[in-house]
Amino acid sequence: MTVATKDFNLDDAIQRVNSDHAPIVLSKDGKEVAVIMSIEEWEDLMDLDAVRRIKEEPGEDILWKDAKGELGLK
Repeated sequence: MTVATKDFNLDDAIQRVNSDHAPIVLSKDGKEVAVIMSIEEWEDLMDLDAVRRIKEEPGEDILWKDAKGELGLK
């Protein structure tokens, strides 16, 4: 969503991202510089980033059944 600065209202923006779950991109001088998004979306992105970093770490893959056994899970 694009918003003109003169029409921008932070309270409205917060309400919108929480109800629509659609991020709002802020730009300055035609360059995108920031995003307003719901905390749930931000947490999801952080989770995805953590998974991506873990997958990039060197190490041996382990089968889920073996991992469950090592953790004492059924």
